[in-house]
Amino acid sequence: ADALAETENFTTPFHTAATGANSAVLQLLASHVTTTRNQLAAVAALNQPNKHNLVPLHFAAAFSGHPSTLQFLIVNNTAHHGDGGLLDTSGCSALHYAAA
Repeated sequence: ADALAETENFTTPFHTAATGANSAVLQLLASHVTTTRNQLAAVAALNQPNKHNLVPLHFAAAFSGHPSTLQFLIVNNTAHHGDGGLLDTSGCSALHYAAA
């Protein structure tokens, strides 16, 4: 299976895994991408926006809220300095989703 596969909405396995209750699947996906490609590809995948400009951190904040998942994504959210500042197409950040 391709850990970097995308749906027609540009959603990746990283988005789906972010909805889970722990970070183990995200870590496994990132490790697989690092092994098959490189560390930069793994970080890019963790920060890949979908069609609605939602990154895996948005998914975790909205659907999981599990501390280990959020921590893993924030620590590895180098594209946005871990602040969840990337806005979706409605103007909401991951912090907005977490507070909802």
